Amino acid sequence: STVLVSSSDSMYSVLGARIAKHANRACVHDIYDDFDTFASARIPFLLSAFYRCLRQSTDIVVFEGRLSDHLARKQVRSTAIVPNGIDQTLFHPKPRGDCRQALGLPPDAPILGYFGGINANRNIEDIFTAHRLLMQSEPDALLLLAGSLDKAVALPADNVTYLGMLPHDRMGTLIGACDVLTATVRKDQSADLSYPVKIMEYIACQRPFLTPNRGGAADFLRDQPEYMFEVGDAQGLAEKIRHLLGREQHRFPDVFTWDQAAVAFSEVIDRTSAPGAAAGG
Repeated sequence: STVLVSSSDSMYSVLGARIAKHANRACVHDIYDDFDTFASARIPFLLSAFYRCLRQSTDIVVFEGRLSDHLARKQVRSTAIVPNGIDQTLFHPKPRGDCRQALGLPPDAPILGYFGGINANRNIEDIFTAHRLLMQSEPDALLLLAGSLDKAVALPADNVTYLGMLPHDRMGTLIGACDVLTATVRKDQSADLSYPVKIMEYIACQRPFLTPNRGGAADFLRDQPEYMFEVGDAQGLAEKIRHLLGREQHRFPDVFTWDQAAVAFSEVIDRTSAPGAAAGG
């Protein structure tokens, strides 16, 4: 039978549950982030309606265990964990020289990359400071940036290349041009439920990276602390960047692909649509 899948935001979960109930169909809720932190959470009564429909749901999919635990504290039972998947047609190892040539970047300079929201409410200053410290021993080290730029953020003046907003299909080339990549987290409680999907993209491209020791990344990289840094410790971040620059071989954990995610999600859909499965949200 037909199954409705709701995702994207709490308001769509509520809408999906109501449509499914009206149509006498099952509804699967795909909760891929902490919707409590979204702007829509400020809409009066929306979150209470959101959690009410989740408690009445047959199937809820989350992307990692910490979010599942968070929902459990709200008396919501998630039924499946489907990790973030990677599109391997976009994210795969590419020759560094080819990527740099395509972007017009220097062929030999050490390049530290960050791609995403350059926002004041994230630990972007850690990256700026670490890059400045890195230049003390690597004076030609370049900080490569792309993404939306917060007006409250002033970019450093030295050795910084900002490429602005680029299409998603250019990300593999950006990553491939770098020697070390970085990630950020928000400066609020949502960091404990964060899981930067960009680190999966870095791994798929076989590029070393450093991500804050927060949220799901801390669990995923528990046995590989060389890929994590403490928020606020720019000196420690710079030292870890130097360490990764000096290594010729890197050991990466496995990542989930889109194909694997599709199979796992299909199993949830099949179970929900099976005869006897409850209808409605």
